[in-house]
Amino acid sequence: KDETLSFPKGVAVSLDAGQMIRLEMHYINPTSEDLEVQATSTFVSMPDAEFKDEAGFLFLGDPDIKLAAHSSQTLGPVFMKLPSMVQGVNFFGITGHTHQWGTNVSVAVSDSKNGTDKPIYDVPNWSWSEPETVKADPEFSITANGGFKFSCEWDNKSPDPVKFGESANDEMCFFWAYYYPSHGFDVGF
Repeated sequence: KDETLSFPKGVAVSLDAGQMIRLEMHYINPTSEDLEVQATSTFVSMPDAEFKDEAGFLFLGDPDIKLAAHSSQTLGPVFMKLPSMVQGVNFFGITGHTHQWGTNVSVAVSDSKNGTDKPIYDVPNWSWSEPETVKADPEFSITANGGFKFSCEWDNKSPDPVKFGESANDEMCFFWAYYYPSHGFDVGF
């Protein structure tokens, strides 16, 4: 319902005058009537003299989702090598993402595909509708050959198979990682 994303000291997102901001929400309306849904966001400005680094956003996941009707399933762990453009950055937050049948998202970092995992996102009682953002304390970076290992779990209670898609009735397996200094927005599959 409410989420606060606090950036490290001196880190911010620059917004141009007239910049469009897109707030994306996933809702399922179980009624036969139209519903009005609203979202708000508050941005807090930073004095120019305090600004040191631009925040970046890395969006990673796996679209290979095929859930049988009335079944539980796990995808992963999937290793995704860190894109070269963000090697050496400082990661400071992680958020997992699925749709309605998701029961868990977990993320670890590893120095290689077969390396030892260090969990960085493992939220007890994880909720797809209120996925917690975990702030890294301390912030971390990933070695040149390293990357993220992530898993998603689902319990498809519907009488239909479910696949990857953007509809609230489809499923996803993603997480996003906040970092600095920014090298631009990146999506990995």
